[in-house]
Amino acid sequence: MATFNVTVPDVLVLGRNGAIGTLPVDWSKVPQHVINHIATTYFPQYITDRANSGGADATQSERMELAHKKLDAMYAGLIRTRGDGTSGDPVDAALRTLAMKLMRDAARQCTDFKTAPGKGDAKCVAAIRAQFKKPKLELDDILTSIINKNPKLRDAAIADVEARAAQKAAQKSAIANIGIEL
Repeated sequence: MATFNVTVPDVLVLGRNGAIGTLPVDWSKVPQHVINHIATTYFPQYITDRANSGGADATQSERMELAHKKLDAMYAGLIRTRGDGTSGDPVDAALRTLAMKLMRDAARQCTDFKTAPGKGDAKCVAAIRAQFKKPKLELDDILTSIINKNPKLRDAAIADVEARAAQKAAQKSAIANIGIEL
């Protein structure tokens, strides 16, 4: 068993974007055995949900492959990824955008890019598959590899998110200064 610290919000947002409401929680009142139960039940469920995403007809091997991909994403620092690979975390979203740009640039350098089937990102993935002779390579595999081999990408993503936040704050301040209420 592993032991580590986890920071959890003291107000839980219930439902999509808080549609149900919020619920304040005093975690100091929750007994340790309940916290342990939550962790031992829902941490595995996080990966199991991905393993089961292949559908009812998925083989055990296919399910394990999906579980390993989810674990690799966790190791890469990616959180809350959705089926399309986007993330609810702004840094992860910016990181993915930067990795996608690098993937597209690399694909254009592949020998078979011009003759690769598909359009857009599908063409890029096809070209990379052909270049590396890995026909089962998926977009998420490529992006995870790019992120893992370029650790400074996360720093660039953080800087990008911070710059956008500062720009948004400046715009909001400018709007407020001219008397428009939002």
